[in-house]
Amino acid sequence: MNKTIIYGYDPKCKIYEREQTAGKKSWYIEYYLPNGKRMRRPCDKTRSLARVIMHTKEKQLLGGEFDEKDLRHLEGFSSRFAKPLSIDEGVEMYLTSAATGKTAYTRYNDETSIPKHFSFFKALGRNHIQDVLPLDVQELINYLDNEGRSESTIRNAATFVKKVYNWLIDIAKVPNLENPVVKAIKFPNKGELVRDRVPTVEEVKLLLKECLNPDKKPSSSTPIRKVIPFLILTGARLGEALHAEWDDFDLENNIWAIRKKKDCPSSQGLGWNSKWRVERNVPLFPEVKQILESIKREETIGYVPIIENGKKIGKEALPANLVFPKKVVRRLSNGEVSTVFSRTDSIKTSWKTLKRNAGVTDLQVKDLRTFFNCLLSSKFGFSSIESGSYIGNSEEVNDKHYNFAQLSILQDKMGQHSISDVLGGAFSI
Repeated sequence: MNKTIIYGYDPKCKIYEREQTAGKKSWYIEYYLPNGKRMRRPCDKTRSLARVIMHTKEKQLLGGEFDEKDLRHLEGFSSRFAKPLSIDEGVEMYLTSAATGKTAYTRYNDETSIPKHFSFFKALGRNHIQDVLPLDVQELINYLDNEGRSESTIRNAATFVKKVYNWLIDIAKVPNLENPVVKAIKFPNKGELVRDRVPTVEEVKLLLKECLNPDKKPSSSTPIRKVIPFLILTGARLGEALHAEWDDFDLENNIWAIRKKKDCPSSQGLGWNSKWRVERNVPLFPEVKQILESIKREETIGYVPIIENGKKIGKEALPANLVFPKKVVRRLSNGEVSTVFSRTDSIKTSWKTLKRNAGVTDLQVKDLRTFFNCLLSSKFGFSSIESGSYIGNSEEVNDKHYNFAQLSILQDKMGQHSISDVLGGAFSI
């Protein structure tokens, strides 16, 4: 016998009569193993003795005693679940074992978001993974809603919790565990899952004027005056631009190759990949080449975290060939000045300053991507699949989230013809 008490295990023992051969009946015992396997075995020809055997077997199973036949069907079931799995143990198990195959960015999101959400359950007095109920998940959603978080953020929180439980149930095979993120959970409807703000041509012109004004001196260490025109003219994601390296560009043929780069330092570690791991070649407008040729090439570095025992203990500077680095000037202890060009991780502050100076409001950086996408379809005749391929979206995503028709464009097209003329004079009042 192999003995270990399994937390929450219910073998569900019962007996039933079965006629195996004509005229010969016998009693069988049925029960379930901790991994969900159903077992059916003969026990005796009389009901009274079969009941004794059933009760004895039930006590053995509840005590964690399994015979050789049971063990063969347990398929490597681990005794680590012999006691309740604490929330910290469950989260650590997921973060450690489920990281394989994930990008550095996804791992970073998991490590920063998942412990925070599960700490909320601990604050409710839930000590074990098995203790968390659908009501607790609803409390988390209500709390985030009251904090003023966006609908997208709230739904993402529930998704983080759900995927941890799915992994513990499907992969770790934690017995008798149910996912508390159920369909009955209610989410706030704030109507903001998809942002439909499309910058006007006038707003884009104001941004470009502010960025390209030769009389304006840089007011920030970040390359905001180069990054924003690049985003306007390529529709690129901010992360794609900030991790762009000179070797990615073929300026002779005006091609930008967006590829997985194992040696590119990112804030989550060594290596960078595009969203959804979609690689693509981007043909560039001539104006983009002008922007790139106006940038002085510098020796650049990227800081990557140093991880020890699953924790960040520092950072290390690794060489890179970045197109849009930030300038960092430091005065050393000996009085000398050190200047390095390192990876730009954020343009949040400089973006606010640029908008204020340009006189535009209510714009997000990602709105420039939407503007470019609309430009491809409205002015250059790109189909949805063509413009999606250009900026790195599927046709479905492009149709659903990026194809916003600007009112001014609709009015211009409507003004080109008269409905009465099109209908051949059939419309008259």
